[in-house]
Amino acid sequence: MTGSIKTLGVIGAGQMGCGIAQVSATAGYDVKLNDISLENAEAGKAKIVEAMDRAVGGGKMDKADADAAAARIVPVGTLEDLSEQYGVSRERIRQIEVRAFEKLQLRMRELAAGKGMLPPA
Repeated sequence: MTGSIKTLGVIGAGQMGCGIAQVSATAGYDVKLNDISLENAEAGKAKIVEAMDRAVGGGKMDKADADAAAARIVPVGTLEDLSEQYGVSRERIRQIEVRAFEKLQLRMRELAAGKGMLPPA
């Protein structure tokens, strides 16, 4: 681990977010794994633990390293939980949420505009 960064916040406990969280925790960083709900974030961590258990079973990872990495991942259910240690304001969190929603709406419009471009499968 290099530099002064000790904790990472990962927004989204899907395949990409879990991959980022797993690699980061394995590298020694503390990770706060966020999703739309605490339950989803916990499910994401469970998937990470399963993947690391498979790596241990396959001889690609040491059990102690897997356990240590899993202990560094903390599921959280709100963006406020991600920001508390950094002093990020609620207003800034709201701005992030609004921008993410706007990007989602834009992508949905782009997809809708391209509807019919591909022949049915």
